[in-house]
Amino acid sequence: LPIWFTVIYGTLATWPQIIQKQANGNSLWNIGLLLKFAVLLMIICFLSYSQGSFEKIFSLWPVSKLFELNGNVYEWWFRWKLDRYAVFHGMLFAFLYLALQKRQVLSEGKGEPLFSSSVSNILLFISVLSFLTYSVWVSSCKNKTDCNEMHPTVSVVQILAFILIRNIPGYARSEEH
Repeated sequence: LPIWFTVIYGTLATWPQIIQKQANGNSLWNIGLLLKFAVLLMIICFLSYSQGSFEKIFSLWPVSKLFELNGNVYEWWFRWKLDRYAVFHGMLFAFLYLALQKRQVLSEGKGEPLFSSSVSNILLFISVLSFLTYSVWVSSCKNKTDCNEMHPTVSVVQILAFILIRNIPGYARSEEH
């Protein structure tokens, strides 16, 4: 878990640092942030296809002391490889949320759905269907190795479905339940 906080902080803290005041004043800052996300994605892809480089980086002190799992770099490689895109997707969805919020596409009133009623209902239906489909796929997996290989790329469906199920209905976002 600490590696992902480090990844988020490192991505956002590197030059150019983009603060909301700047981003609100000029859309070029949004492009800068998307470029940071693209570089992060390239680094993740490079490390996922180069186990040797991954092991060299994460075997170095102090990195090894911070991020190895049970003293084993291979175990860390395996766990990291399963969820390597999750933080990237979360950061991208947060960016999209803020962009939609800035353009006043979202309805964030108390108890109101996030989008218009028709769009919210369609997205909610697709999200629940996607979440259930993913759950059935995972539970019926016969070959764990194949499922582990597919998980990093298809887990975005589950992540997005959860985000939408949680945030589309106004009552789910309200502070009073």
